[in-house]
Amino acid sequence: MMYKDRPEIKQRSDSVYSQVLKEQALILKKYFDAHENKEILKEVFLPASELSVGNNKKTKLHAPKHEKCSGIKKGTSTKLSEKRICRCMFYYCKKSVKCQNCLLINKWHNVGEIKVTNYEWPTTHVYKKTGGMDLILDNEYAVEVKPKESKDTLTRMIAEILTYTLDCEKDYKPGICFFEGSKQMEDFEKYKSNADFQYILKFVKPFYIKIEEDGIVNNYKILPIQTDI
Repeated sequence: MMYKDRPEIKQRSDSVYSQVLKEQALILKKYFDAHENKEILKEVFLPASELSVGNNKKTKLHAPKHEKCSGIKKGTSTKLSEKRICRCMFYYCKKSVKCQNCLLINKWHNVGEIKVTNYEWPTTHVYKKTGGMDLILDNEYAVEVKPKESKDTLTRMIAEILTYTLDCEKDYKPGICFFEGSKQMEDFEKYKSNADFQYILKFVKPFYIKIEEDGIVNNYKILPIQTDI
């Protein structure tokens, strides 16, 4: 089982949450003390045993192609999934006929200074049960995003983005990004004075998404959270 999928990573009880934060801080301290040797992190988050191997016995490689948005058409579920939100955040254009005709419940229009420069970017190699980096911000940060209604923990988000950024040719910096008013923002406020969480934030940049609704369009800004660390 991948570290990010361990059951305690997803638990919300205070004692378990705090214990996992302590564990993640210790992992990152070991990494820092080893002169930021990524092999230390890979042993925990992305072991070679999870690589997907083809029939030719060679490890499989991802070949991402983000050329256009297929949109949501009649007869297709209009549910706001994590992937659909991120895709719309990248592609949406008010002047596009395809965007106007798309049946997605809400559209996502970026009105902030931080730009979404890519989305759902995968690891270089194919790993078992491993997704991609939800949003790429200003070609610098790769962030894990959760829908506003999600109950996922910050420890889960941290584990996911540390996993995905370990095998990326573009060497993006890891970050987490949650919605204003979400359970994750509530957790951030709750644990922001926790010493272990503060240490983690030296390596994982936090952002939040602020929304102003305009009919079916969510005008959004992605804003960095100042941690004073």
